[in-house]
Amino acid sequence: VAARWGHVAGKPTAEIKQSKETPKRTRHLTAGQLARLMQVLKSRGGLAYDVALMMAETGLRLGTGRQRQWGQVDFEQGVRFIPKTKNHDSLEVPIGNTLYAHLQRLYGQRQSTNLVLWI
Repeated sequence: VAARWGHVAGKPTAEIKQSKETPKRTRHLTAGQLARLMQVLKSRGGLAYDVALMMAETGLRLGTGRQRQWGQVDFEQGVRFIPKTKNHDSLEVPIGNTLYAHLQRLYGQRQSTNLVLWI
């Protein structure tokens, strides 16, 4: 704008070299790392395995994966409904076979213990 209006001559930034972007680091586990993590967590049992399995099978973020209610799981359609994500959108995510079988087991346990939240 300053050059167009005649306040400066030429292009004042012509001599400035742009820095190259550094490559972004990988932020996911390899298949082998994920398999090992799931094996260790499953052997310990409990909440950590349940949440990790939900995240690994659906791609959900930790905060969304930890929001767990049976009313959000549709076993007939094989999906989990998320009423409000970090972006304030609703979302339906498919449930993979491993997660589906795990949720079915938990749901059976829930019926005998009257738990409202799952996991």
